[in-house]
Amino acid sequence: MAALALLGAVLAMIIGFHVHGSLLERARTEAASRTPVRAVLLQNVAPMPEVGDAGSGPLTQVPVRWVDADGAVREGNATVDGALRAGDPTVVWVDRSHHLVSPPTRAADATAAGYVASGITLFVIIAVLTMAWFGIRQLAIARNCVRWGREWAEVEPRWSGRTYGGSLS
Repeated sequence: MAALALLGAVLAMIIGFHVHGSLLERARTEAASRTPVRAVLLQNVAPMPEVGDAGSGPLTQVPVRWVDADGAVREGNATVDGALRAGDPTVVWVDRSHHLVSPPTRAADATAAGYVASGITLFVIIAVLTMAWFGIRQLAIARNCVRWGREWAEVEPRWSGRTYGGSLS
């Protein structure tokens, strides 16, 4: 079980590195194909009751207008955070075909996802090994009880003196 636990820890680490690496590659690809542009909100973002003291709240879709690198004025719906007013500037991300897209994945997100994947994998492995240990323990106890019962059935008559027709004295 200890060897399986060590193997599981190594497996969890490998999975964490794989998730981190694949998301880091995705972040590089997205960063190369997406561009931040300044946009202007076309309508107010209604304040939500969940808005905290820091001014951030639920993400909301609002129409925005921006000028692309080619000079064309474009409009679309962007996801913004917080209580903003029409005319407020915000940063949006566009792809090469001038469509609004989400911001590129950050390296910190890739690192966090690697840790989470590794932690979940390790948790599952520990849970499976713990259940296996309890199962094996129960089987061993049941088997030992049967064996002890057979041995006691063999030893008890001699020990109690019933085979000798009386007492042990």
